Amino acid sequence: MQTLGKQRALWIGVAVAFIVGLLFGWMVLGWMVAPVQWVNADPSDLRVSAKEAYVVMAADSFALNDNIQLAKERLASIDQTELSGLIGRLRDAAPDAESRERLDRLAEAVQVSPTTVENPPAETTNPSEQGSPGTALRLIGLLALLVLLGWGGYVAFQKLQEKDAKAGRGFMRGTPTLKDRITRTSTEETPTEATPTLSFRREPSAPPADSLGQFATTYKLGDDGYDTSFTIEMPAGEFLGECGVGISEILDEGPPQKVTAFELWLFDKNDIHTVTKVLMSEHAYNDPDLMTKLKPKGDIVIAQPGELLILETATLRVQAQIAEMDYGWEGSLPPRSYFEHLVVEMTPMPKESSPEPPIAA
Repeated sequence: MQTLGKQRALWIGVAVAFIVGLLFGWMVLGWMVAPVQWVNADPSDLRVSAKEAYVVMAADSFALNDNIQLAKERLASIDQTELSGLIGRLRDAAPDAESRERLDRLAEAVQVSPTTVENPPAETTNPSEQGSPGTALRLIGLLALLVLLGWGGYVAFQKLQEKDAKAGRGFMRGTPTLKDRITRTSTEETPTEATPTLSFRREPSAPPADSLGQFATTYKLGDDGYDTSFTIEMPAGEFLGECGVGISEILDEGPPQKVTAFELWLFDKNDIHTVTKVLMSEHAYNDPDLMTKLKPKGDIVIAQPGELLILETATLRVQAQIAEMDYGWEGSLPPRSYFEHLVVEMTPMPKESSPEPPIAA
């Protein structure tokens, strides 16, 4: 008897799932997600604005080919009275005499007299776009049915779980109950070796009095096109140069890309070269191959929380400081090998007035 009861419950569940799937596919997918679309409609079935555009195109074509028979065939599906009103409204709204002349020639060719209609017919829509109280009620009924079925299934599942728990077994033999799984998941501790990350935040510092501005640039994992630049100008607007940060090296194409090194650069219009520093992750800094590959790009620097970097040219100096940083972690990559989040503050100033940078703590 117990086996028969389980089989009956199984078949009832299958039947309910079939009905819910059928209603969902019919009502939700068929009406809202992918409704029927009209194609290849006659001109007479178009909206008023589309009909007017069609008549204008027919008039332009007739002005070029002077084919009366073709013009009549193109407008044959539109009622003569409606066509007369369409041409009349278009003629009254024509921007120039040439447009009015084309419409007059079309009217003469199809043998209608343009008339002015004070109140043009309202726009019509396809049946699939029209709503009705019955449709709204059916949709509300469907949603109510889905809610009831979902609630009923949840209650039945909970009852079965409680019954099995009292009998000393889970929903399936040898498996823990839902309550057991939730309790065990909440009490388990994540192994410390699985999260060798580094997180650093600090409050933004005030720029020096003689600075030419202060810029902050933020990188987040997934910003595969990260490349920022800032214009350095005198207070009066004179252009002095540019500075910025961009991606220098990645470990994995992704998506998202795993960035292991950035380039910090400074361009001075009065200097012949651009100064560059390569900001590397801890893993990249200790990898001989990556070190050899990145060294020709500029001065090598390991990313450290609060690190203050100086980029200096003939007439400019930029103090770049790591304001925030986080390493990412993925099982297939070494620890501290790519950046999850990085914020760099850049403060440019004239070189002759630049104070000696403070030593980072």
